[in-house]
Amino acid sequence: MYNHRNAKFTLSRFGRPVIQIGDMRFNLHFKAKHGSARRWLCNKRRTTGCRACVITIDDVIVKVKNQHNHQYIDLTPVKAENDD
Repeated sequence: MYNHRNAKFTLSRFGRPVIQIGDMRFNLHFKAKHGSARRWLCNKRRTTGCRACVITIDDVIVKVKNQHNHQYIDLTPVKAENDD
């Protein structure tokens, strides 16, 4: 569905690490105590129970389970057009 080679590592508006793959976002959930493995969960997990996740090692994506149980909904406000 989405090409994880186009993944963007970024920060949320609260300064927390996020991975953006296509329209879907994954929040950092787990860091290994020893080593650099990390598990990232879909940001809709709490509201929809989505089980999609990403596994990284040294900031390299090694596994993607990108089967979401929801559609992406863009909540960005749309600028109204003026009828001049």
